[in-house]
Amino acid sequence: MKEHLKEEQQIMREREGSRPPPKLDSDTFDRPISELFSDRPLLCVEADKTLGDAIAVMQENRIGAVVVTDKGRMVGILTERDFLMKVLGRVESYLKMRVSEVMTPNPESLRADDTLAFLMNKMHVGGFRHVPVVNDAEEPTHMVSVRDVLAFILGHFHADIHNLPPDPQRGATERDGG
Repeated sequence: MKEHLKEEQQIMREREGSRPPPKLDSDTFDRPISELFSDRPLLCVEADKTLGDAIAVMQENRIGAVVVTDKGRMVGILTERDFLMKVLGRVESYLKMRVSEVMTPNPESLRADDTLAFLMNKMHVGGFRHVPVVNDAEEPTHMVSVRDVLAFILGHFHADIHNLPPDPQRGATERDGG
């Protein structure tokens, strides 16, 4: 089995030919975080909405966080972690609670021209999985998630990652005792 994999890897290398290998170095992290922005719209909820409303938005859009606004200005962020740590198992009738009661107020944010290095530093040091991006008027424009960062990094190694076998090879596996 290992010989077969080595042969397949050799064929892949030959097909890549003269293509330069992917480059991921410290200069990559000096690029602006705007390179991570996707086409999906920024989802916000007003601070006076119910937690049930906010959860519905998050579930419908399969996202882990929303920006909380008051008249268009960012006042907080509501994440799945906020819900799990502050509400679930502690409050019985949480669906009618106001978002403002559960959100994280005044979240750390960045601007579109800030670098990936600053984004990754904020995420690592603060333990954040989502960082809102605001414009000069402090209005939210985007949300960057750990998933966006991971997709960006893995994009530099597309062939290496996407051409892996479905399961890691961990030595010989004999079935049925044979």
